[in-house]
Amino acid sequence: MVHYSPGEMTNPTASLYPTLAALFPGNSIHEFLRTWPNAPYHCRGPRARLPMAHVPELLDVDSLLTWAQEVPLATFAAALPRARDESEMALGLRAMTARAAFESGMTISTPGLGPLESVFPVGQRFVRPLHRELGLPPSATTRSIIYCSPAGRGTSLHFDRNTNIVVQLAGTKRWTLAPNYEVAYPTKRYSTKQSAPPHPYLQDYLDQPLPTELSAASAAEAIEVALEPGDVLVVPYGWWHQTEAVTDSLQMNFTAAMVSYADIVTKALRRQLERRASWRAYAEDLYSPAAPAREAGLAKLCALLDELSDIVAEMTPEQVPDDAAFWHRAANERPDPQFAVPAGISLRFEAGALEVVGDDIELTIELKGSLAALGAWLSGRSGGFSLSEVQDALSTTSPTNLRRCLSLLSRHGAIEQLP
Repeated sequence: MVHYSPGEMTNPTASLYPTLAALFPGNSIHEFLRTWPNAPYHCRGPRARLPMAHVPELLDVDSLLTWAQEVPLATFAAALPRARDESEMALGLRAMTARAAFESGMTISTPGLGPLESVFPVGQRFVRPLHRELGLPPSATTRSIIYCSPAGRGTSLHFDRNTNIVVQLAGTKRWTLAPNYEVAYPTKRYSTKQSAPPHPYLQDYLDQPLPTELSAASAAEAIEVALEPGDVLVVPYGWWHQTEAVTDSLQMNFTAAMVSYADIVTKALRRQLERRASWRAYAEDLYSPAAPAREAGLAKLCALLDELSDIVAEMTPEQVPDDAAFWHRAANERPDPQFAVPAGISLRFEAGALEVVGDDIELTIELKGSLAALGAWLSGRSGGFSLSEVQDALSTTSPTNLRRCLSLLSRHGAIEQLP
């Protein structure tokens, strides 16, 4: 395990990896890139360097739960005490119930935020650029999750199919990590406390039963890390790990699904097969209850499989990714909607109502609840602005509600959406 305290050195790599450079400042980004994604990496640094550290809702667990009481989208999951793992969770908890679960000793997380980056603009700004900078295929899933663990609690021993970049925001949390000598590059998650057997796909390539505790070989190479606010930890996919909060802990995880060669090749092969009508045809009679029909269906399948090797032989490595256009898109892959207050229109928000006045328009639009903040933000505004600019300024208002309200204002002529 390498520890690095960032200094004042200039870092040319930051221009190519600006988002990663915010998490791994100075020369630590070089060490991260050297070890990614196959080895753990622990970077220490001041909390204030992290952009998400300046989001008031992420100051500590209480701040998050207080904020969530006012946000309809904010629901939580609680890991039940027996397993202390996401394989056994109570889902869809509103803030008050989640607080009670946390105070009774359960780790709570935010899978119900739909996902988190749709509520916190800071998550949205990080997830897509991280996907790109980490060199992940377009089909990979990248998301952000918040975990809140009360002192003395955490998660049981398990491994994931995702790589985790863990950002510690509040409290101290102890991590134990160990290499996985039971299965290399697992495609399914497994916890030693789950009540169900390992996923059937995982069992397909297991050479031995999965353990209920670290094997001697894994334990001999285990690493213990105590994360403090500002620390960032990379947990490679497939590595065994478990956690325990020393004090009440708040962390933000960026998880990346690791797409395998099998994923990429089978996706490319499917596209090749679907260019042929015979492969697009309905798989007739393969599951028929009548034996003669089923045999006829199997005969058709055998004929197709006979030509499969020729189709595979025609494929080239250059054709397989088939996503070249992905690397030529702008860094922010999803366009940021742009709006403007039309020339000659004035906006004024007073007593819960947005007054729109212009040469050919005069109307009043009532904005209630959290949308009142949007009315106040628009009041007196002129010229253009973006959706992300609004979300940054009004982080406690649901982005979905903001988008809907801006669209409504656009239809009424109070603002206009730019092409």
